[in-house]
Amino acid sequence: MMNYRVVGRKNPMTKNVKFYPTLTPVLPMTADKVIARIEKKCTLASADIKAVVDALETELIESLQLGMSIRLGDLGSFRPSLRSSGSLSKEDVTAANIKSVHIVFTPSAKLRNAMNVRKGLVRFSKQAEVAISEQP
Repeated sequence: MMNYRVVGRKNPMTKNVKFYPTLTPVLPMTADKVIARIEKKCTLASADIKAVVDALETELIESLQLGMSIRLGDLGSFRPSLRSSGSLSKEDVTAANIKSVHIVFTPSAKLRNAMNVRKGLVRFSKQAEVAISEQP
């Protein structure tokens, strides 16, 4: 179940405020926790699962560094993309125009469908608002 809270956002043009649901911050699931959960669902030992996860991480990094995209079946795909600055002419474009490389993840249709709100596959719980005086 996903938890959400309500936040107000002001339209910069009209100055009107509308309220929207936003996901509450959550703690990330650690690799050790994921490995333990996978171990309960199959016949592999946690050491074997960790070895596969570590090898997958290494292969992802190496393939992305080579400019390749990686398709992981019903999980989705990863591909590198550039953030760069422009030049006035083609001839002036060099590697120095590249500011950074980021990774784009595109979920598979199966993963997107698993997160379909209209089909009722994802449940939500509204969190109580914390008063200003109660915040740490």
